Amino acid sequence: MGREMSIVKTGIVAVVLSFLVGCAHFRQPVITVSEPTFVSQQPAVQIVMLEAIVFHNPDSPKSWQAHYQLAQLYYSYKNPYRNYQKALEHLELYLPHHNDSVLDSDLQNWLLVLTEIQNQSPTIESQNGQIEQLTAKLKDFTKTNLFVEGLNSSLEEENAELAMKVEVLKTLDQSVEEKRKNYTTE
Repeated sequence: MGREMSIVKTGIVAVVLSFLVGCAHFRQPVITVSEPTFVSQQPAVQIVMLEAIVFHNPDSPKSWQAHYQLAQLYYSYKNPYRNYQKALEHLELYLPHHNDSVLDSDLQNWLLVLTEIQNQSPTIESQNGQIEQLTAKLKDFTKTNLFVEGLNSSLEEENAELAMKVEVLKTLDQSVEEKRKNYTTE
């Protein structure tokens, strides 16, 4: 009887597993509306489509959802042409129409981050300008340095030649002096 019971239990487990495996391919994939998908379309195409929704349905719930999706597209790491200023603009347009915007911590975090980026942008732009100016000066100094190094190299060659000539003249002077001594002693 114990053996028959284990065979029945094994059979039940096999039936349940085959049912679960058989139903697994019928499951619909979960697609969230709030997360833009970049697989099927380029961000630029999605942005144009969403902006068309906003333009043609200005005060509709579709429009407010499109503003939220546009904000997500503009700040997404998957978008190579991110624009944090536009993301902030669309998020600010969406917030008044989102009932729980005050309670939504992710939304508030994004709003804070995008606002901080907006506030820091002028400082960053001026620093980038300074970096460009310093880079241009560095290139000029590098060119000047290369020119001076070339001059130094040619001067070192001339100094080596002159040192050799001085040695030749010293040798010549010594031989002339020896000949003079030999001549005067004779």
